[in-house]
Amino acid sequence: MNCTDNYSRLVRELNELIDSIDAKKTNESDVIAIVKYIMRNNPYVPCSIPPPEPDTPKAWMIARIAEIVSSSKTSDIVNLLRDPEFCHTEFKCGIGMAVLIPKNETPPLYKERYEMYFRQPFYIDNNYYWVYSNWKTPDTNKKRQLIEQWLHIFLTTDVTATSTPPTTTKFKSQEKIGKYVKSTFKDLIEKINRIELGNLQRADYSKTTFDLQYPFLKKVAFENQKSPLRYWAYPISILGASYFICSEWYEGHQKNNRPYYDEWLKKISG
Repeated sequence: MNCTDNYSRLVRELNELIDSIDAKKTNESDVIAIVKYIMRNNPYVPCSIPPPEPDTPKAWMIARIAEIVSSSKTSDIVNLLRDPEFCHTEFKCGIGMAVLIPKNETPPLYKERYEMYFRQPFYIDNNYYWVYSNWKTPDTNKKRQLIEQWLHIFLTTDVTATSTPPTTTKFKSQEKIGKYVKSTFKDLIEKINRIELGNLQRADYSKTTFDLQYPFLKKVAFENQKSPLRYWAYPISILGASYFICSEWYEGHQKNNRPYYDEWLKKISG
């Protein structure tokens, strides 16, 4: 079927649609929205749809996906981009929204009337995914630069573990203390034994070791429990259970938790 045939079929389908609409109940903007949706998604007219403009979020994301699928680390990248907490922390995606959602799961398409995912799934690493679409232009939002920087570091450094964010220790040490604690702590979860896990839940140990006013970790008591005051929202899994991490970290003249944390980090990492 050529482009002319495709176009003719599209016209017939649009006419059938318009004939079925009650003009008294449907305004012009609704009709236009339906027509645009069919133009974007109709499988019979792929050659009649122009490619997206270079600076649109879709064109920009297509370029990023091309980088991902052409690399040797595609699976590792996909696993991280499916993690809502990671995507929220690293790329400022909406809370609970991953960059990639498997096609068989229903994406949160709308939030405050803004479409959050592209309506057409993308084929990546032998699966189809809904792809996060709320990428604003670089001069008004930092989301694009964040993911571009992240991809560059991941693709140009020797990072293979899916649980390890693609940043170096030196890069992390320059982060703000809260983000630094969250990212580095995730890297060494496997090195924490049950004795240290118990210590991290003690107020006295947390005060002596980190100069914290609250236990470093607080165990999740039941499913879907909201985080307690002064603890980050997303729990982390350690040795088969989930824990909230204390969020009360400071670095300043009056109080500086960073040296305490760095000392503990060296001891656990070594």
